[in-house]
Amino acid sequence: MLFAELIHPLAARATLGLFVLIWGSAVAAGLFADREMLAFIKEVVVWTLFLLTPLTMLTAGTGLILGRARPGPITDRKRRRLRLIVAIGIVILLPATLVLDAMVQSDSYDATLFLVFQGIELVAGLVLLTLMGISVRDGILAKRDAAVAQGS
Repeated sequence: MLFAELIHPLAARATLGLFVLIWGSAVAAGLFADREMLAFIKEVVVWTLFLLTPLTMLTAGTGLILGRARPGPITDRKRRRLRLIVAIGIVILLPATLVLDAMVQSDSYDATLFLVFQGIELVAGLVLLTLMGISVRDGILAKRDAAVAQGS
């Protein structure tokens, strides 16, 4: 339990920070980058997944461990939200990221199709960031509630 209490907040901050950086890079690249820079950023995002994925798994795993010690409605909401976060990441963001990278790395691609996938990726990313932020808030509330319950 001590491991999870120490690691979870660090892993969660790193996951959220890295995701914000990736999402912000995608926005900035889409708005301001030329094709070469866009291709570079999309490739970096794909490689960043090799860091983001284990960080996300560590955050989720330690969160589930902590949730067992803090049962209640807040923990239940976080658990349901975690399933949605994972689903969005696997079903929408991962494929969109890989498709966008493949498109921009090719010699020619359909700009309209690229913009459609980019829009999907950015909207899904914003939804994911919102869900992550709500989970952070709920995690703070769950920790506070657990501390109050121990003090009673």
